Amino acid sequence: MENVELELSFSGPAIYRITIKGEIPDTHVGRFGHMNFKVFRVENARPETILEGRISDQAELSGVLKSIYNLRLPIKEVTLLED
Repeated sequence: MENVELELSFSGPAIYRITIKGEIPDTHVGRFGHMNFKVFRVENARPETILEGRISDQAELSGVLKSIYNLRLPIKEVTLLED
């Protein structure tokens, strides 16, 4: 398999998918208002939430991740979908 290096930018917008364990409380949904999210519930398991949307730069991504962290929700995965 060939190793391909991606050129990422700290200053440009990109679309991300962030998967977390748990649910964002209704009182905090406004923090993520520009992102779409879906909650997946599986019987006898903690729900997972997927946030997806355009983030303007790495500083905003850091803020979104910090908001999730402050809610004490474990971040399972962060995926760059489109640069």
